[in-house]
Amino acid sequence: MTDRRFHGDTRAASIAITHALTLGITALLITTLLFSTGSMLDQQKERVIRAGLLDVGDSVVTELHEIDRTVANGNVSSDVNTTVTYPDRVGGVVYTVRLSVASDGTVTLYANSSNPNYDMSVPTKLGNTTAVCEGYKSSGEIRIYYDAGRECLTIGGVDR
Repeated sequence: MTDRRFHGDTRAASIAITHALTLGITALLITTLLFSTGSMLDQQKERVIRAGLLDVGDSVVTELHEIDRTVANGNVSSDVNTTVTYPDRVGGVVYTVRLSVASDGTVTLYANSSNPNYDMSVPTKLGNTTAVCEGYKSSGEIRIYYDAGRECLTIGGVDR
């Protein structure tokens, strides 16, 4: 004859199941935390890059306005220029600065990220009196100048 007193007792199984569920839920919570932290860092990096590109673009536009005022206020017969040093990277990403003139005459300065993971362009409109010629420069030292030969404002590399 078998003893049936312990047949309905499941306390030991209950403890094992509780531990397994606790470990499973803990692993799920830690995994979720890691993924959300990684996503948050990517979003933060994107904001830093966008803010850095905006700062560079605004600074170049400010320098262009200063040269535009100088040219508009006087009779300039030679090149007027300034060289500004910007960081080589913004948020760890190399960037380019491009001065563009649309067919309707609207002048826009674009600060563009060169990293395909952070493909963004930050346009800044330019209100100027002097004509503008298109220009392009990768990050670093940027020459912002009035080209007396072409009679226009532009940007470019630094001649050494």
